Amino acid sequence: MKRFSQFRSRIALLLLGMVLATGSLGCVPKEKKERSANTLQAFKSAQAKVETPYGKIKVDSAKEINGKIEYQTADGRRWRVTPVLQQNGAFKYEDLEEVK
Repeated sequence: MKRFSQFRSRIALLLLGMVLATGSLGCVPKEKKERSANTLQAFKSAQAKVETPYGKIKVDSAKEINGKIEYQTADGRRWRVTPVLQQNGAFKYEDLEEVK
């Protein structure tokens, strides 16, 4: 009887360890990863043909950093905008600033 009790305890600890180990594998929630990818993809799609006073936006240079999108224009200058999700599902880009 004592052996069976020890066996049950070891199995319970093993299962608990497996649950804890697999729970910590995904440090960034899936929702945040997907939102980040969708935000960047939406920027690239919407801005692909935009001509600014500084030249065309190089969408291949765009990357998301801390919730903001940084990109480069044809003249070589770097810019940062904040994407804001609108009620219609489209993004509006605010707070334009040059990255120096």
